[in-house]
Amino acid sequence: MFDKLFDENLQIKMTNFFANELSKKGSIKKYKKKEYITHCTSDSIYIVISGQITQIIISNTGDEVCLFRLQRGTILGEMNFFEGQHTEVIAKVIEDCEISLISKAVLENELLKHPEIYRYFMHSIIRKYRILMLNIADYNFNNAIGKVANCLLRLAHTSKFRYKSTKSIDSIEFKITHEELANRIGCNRTTVTNAINKFRSESLIEIDKKRIIIKNKTKLQEYVNYHL
Repeated sequence: MFDKLFDENLQIKMTNFFANELSKKGSIKKYKKKEYITHCTSDSIYIVISGQITQIIISNTGDEVCLFRLQRGTILGEMNFFEGQHTEVIAKVIEDCEISLISKAVLENELLKHPEIYRYFMHSIIRKYRILMLNIADYNFNNAIGKVANCLLRLAHTSKFRYKSTKSIDSIEFKITHEELANRIGCNRTTVTNAINKFRSESLIEIDKKRIIIKNKTKLQEYVNYHL
């Protein structure tokens, strides 16, 4: 069902362009796991070259909501840049990473010379919008079990294209903790763990070296309350 929402071929073209071409025109910054990237402004965009980060919102009481996971070739700050406003979305490093900072002057020059790359920025923004749309639908239509099931299905779908897996299985090709899953869908970690254990007991998924493998996608989809 995610084929209708996520153009993975365009995603691959976008990440290759940002990581292999545009990133070379910026300044490189390195960050360690658990660091926060707090200096994001509307005067630059930020390209992930290596490692992984999550974009999160933190409440006054310290609770976190995970919005997006960003990997090589994905970007942050694009909405701030085009709107000219700074938001309180925070980037948290979950794996040592390198980021290329592209200044406003450099980016505007590239856009003037190559206006076709506007499509990549629009794609990035639309993709994030659609992820949030699914999260809102989950919040309103699904119980906790359905939220976990849908999150696993979406991550496996996008991961398949991201890592170009040649295997005929659906799996999440990166390590993801129960805590991150909980922060993605607005549940507590115990609820996520119980759902994962339920799916394992029903042979819908298995876990191999912290990689989640979906063994029965059709049955797992039955826990999701809406169709796209």
